[in-house]
Amino acid sequence: MVAYVVHENALFAREAVYSTPNGAIDGFDPVAFHTDGEAIQGSKDFVTEYRGATWRFASESHKLLFLHAPEKYAPQYGGYCAFAMANGYTARSDPDNWTIEGDRLFLNFDDETQQKWHPDRTALIERADANWPRSGPGSQDVR
Repeated sequence: MVAYVVHENALFAREAVYSTPNGAIDGFDPVAFHTDGEAIQGSKDFVTEYRGATWRFASESHKLLFLHAPEKYAPQYGGYCAFAMANGYTARSDPDNWTIEGDRLFLNFDDETQQKWHPDRTALIERADANWPRSGPGSQDVR
């Protein structure tokens, strides 16, 4: 469960991975974004725990790929919105709003946010990478 304070769709992250009752990425398979090029709902039959969250997978083979290299398949910034992280705060993400860039999975809040993020994603990724330790779990930086 994620503890948060709401402020214009922002939240104060206390958990390393954004999760819903369905788990990390709202129960979607993190490997499928990379291997299948689409958001695929994971199954309760193929699960693992990683960084304090439950991760679901569409198949045993996807689970094994994740277990072998979780940092390769897990979304950046603990699955929080990449656009928000670039702007110094955390916000929930929607697995339907995703991009693979440089073999890294980025999630965003909604369609509108994804459209804002996409054209300038290289610069926004640099800012988000710099902000993640400061604005990530346990930070006080909420906007």
